[in-house]
Amino acid sequence: MSGYLEVHGLTVRASDGLPLVDDVSFELGVGERLALIGESGSGKSLTSLAVMGLLPEGLTASGSVRIGGTEVVGARERVMNGIRGRRAAIVFQEPMTALDPLTTLGKQLAEPIRRAARRGGVRLDRGAARDAVRRALDEVSVREPDRVAKAYPHEVSGGQRQRVAIAMALAARPELLIADEPTTALDVTVQAQVLDLIEGVVAERGMGLLFVSHDLAVVSRMSPRAIVLSHGREVEAGRVDELISRPREEYTRQLVGAALELDRALDAARGAEEGGR
Repeated sequence: MSGYLEVHGLTVRASDGLPLVDDVSFELGVGERLALIGESGSGKSLTSLAVMGLLPEGLTASGSVRIGGTEVVGARERVMNGIRGRRAAIVFQEPMTALDPLTTLGKQLAEPIRRAARRGGVRLDRGAARDAVRRALDEVSVREPDRVAKAYPHEVSGGQRQRVAIAMALAARPELLIADEPTTALDVTVQAQVLDLIEGVVAERGMGLLFVSHDLAVVSRMSPRAIVLSHGREVEAGRVDELISRPREEYTRQLVGAALELDRALDAARGAEEGGR
């Protein structure tokens, strides 16, 4: 059965022709979750950027990426502007990538909210836009939403910035959310809160989720299915529990082994800390 996101034979090449992503294919329906996992340089983030038509200058994509039936590869910017935000949205690892440091967070969030309202034939005045911004910040559990709306990005914490970035991604109520390492830059406590937030919103809205991470533990929480990438190619794919318990490929076994070793080291550190109290 075809999905809302259909990726077939996606290849991303550098300017010298070197393939950075090589013949990757997958499908994802509305309400489904899929993870891309691999170490740095595996091609997972380039895949998510190619899906959104956001590849850096000098990189080119071939193959096919369709979102809601519309072809992305080779599409004009006018077409992509009708897809980004409305059909699919992306949350990046570093929220400053999506935020303007010279504009208050409230004004930045108001813009996609106003655009979504105009598409529905509604023009929001200043008061209505302010109320909509407050509701959007409440939805992503931003504390003191009025203060945050008046603040510039550097005046709030990393966790609050990421929540605002998520609110911006959700403003037009897209069917698909791409989360590209959305918690890597956050501390452990805030990371858990942001993952809770993404899980809750995706479930409540029935959205599709493409979750990108190098962290096997996080992936096992966020998605039942995963594709393992290495050097731009698919190594293996399947249910996350099976990839962990019965990995077929050596690379996947190495990922699982590294995750288990990290867990043992953290358990030992916690035990030593508790023993020293």
